[in-house]
Amino acid sequence: MVFIGCFIFLQNKPETSIENPTTLTINKKAAVKKIKPDYVRAIYLTANSAGSEKYRANIITAMKNSRINSVVIDVKDYSGYILYASQVAEVKKIKATKNSLKDVAQVLADFHEAGIYVIARQTVFQDPVLAHARPDLAFKNLQGDIWQDHKNLAWLNPAKQEVWEYNLKISEELISLGFDEINFDYMRYPSDGNMANLNYAMPENKTRVQVMSEFYKFLAENLAEKIPISVDMFGLVMDHTDDEYDLSIGQRLTEAVKYFDFVYPISRGKIRPWLQAFDLGATYDQTKINAQIEATETATTTAGWALWNARNYYPAYIFQK
Repeated sequence: MVFIGCFIFLQNKPETSIENPTTLTINKKAAVKKIKPDYVRAIYLTANSAGSEKYRANIITAMKNSRINSVVIDVKDYSGYILYASQVAEVKKIKATKNSLKDVAQVLADFHEAGIYVIARQTVFQDPVLAHARPDLAFKNLQGDIWQDHKNLAWLNPAKQEVWEYNLKISEELISLGFDEINFDYMRYPSDGNMANLNYAMPENKTRVQVMSEFYKFLAENLAEKIPISVDMFGLVMDHTDDEYDLSIGQRLTEAVKYFDFVYPISRGKIRPWLQAFDLGATYDQTKINAQIEATETATTTAGWALWNARNYYPAYIFQK
């Protein structure tokens, strides 16, 4: 089975080693953008993993001469924190940084020196940091307090232009740092928690889909000529390409493909699914992971895949040719 879409997990403390690691000495060079592979084969890394010199060296060694040619690294995660020393004025003002990537220029230089394509994963509307710093931008409950989902995380209102600008400035900084692509996550309205007590505060005569589509267009107009952009969507959007249902979260595939180069769950956007690389519902061993990869690569509408493991534990067979 191919798992298409956005896996939503709290970030666990990552493993700090991989099987059969070999230390690699990496030259310190300035980050240089890499040309996107014809077919992206990526693994997901937390900022802590990518920021660890030892883990990074081991993972780069494992990737050498393997089928893996790309990494997806958290730069702004579910917590709302920017995970490097951002110089964006608004970010600094609300103290929204956690320097997990430490020397982000060196992180990029190391991966690029090894010929690895680096994708920045930026969450958007689930953002407790900005929500609590700017309650006027956050969703409220019917009592007028900041609404929180079942994990007690606050969300931003997608209709707020200042939220758009805030995330755009972070994206522009990522471009200047040398990331090769930006992958946007939590590009939606909330899906869980006490939904009956959520005040959507919808703009007059607009739907959730229309609000999200306008934001997609805003990002594309400001970023598409500068860097490839991609978006994570729930896998169920694939079941609703011929109807108007938006899963009650504003996500509709037919809108997203107008503005993004790649969709992680055809037109402009091509499908690049997240594949399961962790045990849930079954033991996801080499056979199951390879079956997902084979199914994805034999499909005619895919442009790559990315393996998701929240602990960043990737056995040696992940890197085979």
